Amino acid sequence: MYRIFCESLKNYMAGFTDDEARKAYRNRIAMPLVLLCDATRYSWEKESETNLYKQVSDLLFHLEQNAADYPAAKAFLWTLESRGMTGLSYGTVSREDLNEQVKLVVMLLKLMYWEAAV
Repeated sequence: MYRIFCESLKNYMAGFTDDEARKAYRNRIAMPLVLLCDATRYSWEKESETNLYKQVSDLLFHLEQNAADYPAAKAFLWTLESRGMTGLSYGTVSREDLNEQVKLVVMLLKLMYWEAAV
């Protein structure tokens, strides 16, 4: 599940190639998710308490607190927890952005951006 999430996120992010696309809302809300696919960077950002870390932490906290509402994400949260990635509320992400990030996570877990190897 973790590998599928990371590869799907990579496929999703590949659509934001030019400068204008990188500034797009959908790219902006996806950027914190990149930390979940890179344990070394996640640890560094966590130690430095960067804004990107706080954003992904807010998302994970939201998912953990509302796990019953997101059954597709429940097992994924366990996978992240085993990697030391857990949520903490910093309040840096708006409710609207959290909702959009959750939708994106669920879509990634449901293989919406999965490209099977040929």
